[in-house]
Amino acid sequence: LSTSAVGKRPSLAKHLNGLPTEILSDICKRTRLLPPPAPTNNPNAQEVVGSREFLLQILLNKFSERESQVDKISQMPLFPSEELLFDPNSVPIGHYHHDRPLALPKLNLQF
Repeated sequence: LSTSAVGKRPSLAKHLNGLPTEILSDICKRTRLLPPPAPTNNPNAQEVVGSREFLLQILLNKFSERESQVDKISQMPLFPSEELLFDPNSVPIGHYHHDRPLALPKLNLQF
């Protein structure tokens, strides 16, 4: 197992799935992803811990490698498609006056 493989989401999920919920909760607290338990005077008070899936998602979102913006941009088409140009939810038809480039909501890129 290489160190770069651990940063990938599926590999990290495979390793974290083998841990019990208490350890996942402890990792989240030690990395300050969850708040520490509040001090109480009640000895019977129990700490509220999220579900196992919630704790896994917290850790995976924080520590998995994110897709780079360059990769996202290179996967996008160079020119807009007809569906995008004629979609009234994407193109502000009422406010566009053809005097400047049309900025479509794709990573703030302009066509």
